[in-house]
Amino acid sequence: MFTSLEESIGGADAVCAFRPRLPPQAVSEAARRAILQHGKPYDFDFDFFSTDRLVCTEVVYQAYQGSIRFELAEIMGRRTLPALDIVKLWDAGRGRADAPLDLVAFLDGDETAGTAREAGEEELSASIRRPSLTPLQEGASGRPLILSPVPAALLAMALAGFLVFRRRGGPPAL
Repeated sequence: MFTSLEESIGGADAVCAFRPRLPPQAVSEAARRAILQHGKPYDFDFDFFSTDRLVCTEVVYQAYQGSIRFELAEIMGRRTLPALDIVKLWDAGRGRADAPLDLVAFLDGDETAGTAREAGEEELSASIRRPSLTPLQEGASGRPLILSPVPAALLAMALAGFLVFRRRGGPPAL
């Protein structure tokens, strides 16, 4: 679907924009191919080898196929293109004459403050190694999310329930 920039990235933690190092004709052709994807439903199967339904990075993959070599990653048995892998492709080419992408802009989000700020290449490169949403990610308190009161209580209850039902031979029959 077509949407505004604010709507498409407004809820993101961070966002970056790249410019492909391609002749104008190749960029125009990629834009044409991307526009041809309009109206296709979302592909909840993440199947990069059918084009009747698409995921966001698949639009980029289809548009630049043949011009930029994106390596597909296998995730849960599917070959797909995580957005982070596009950032890694940029990072691997930094400073090289044959780099496929140039950084245009990077807005780095601050979850605690609920803001974003302009950042540069070094910050984007470092962001690749940030943890994703994991129990060890720090929350607003500065401690890992798993140690926050509510998640810690839920984890303790789940563990206690597991131990109790395991000792008794499982849940009672209905």
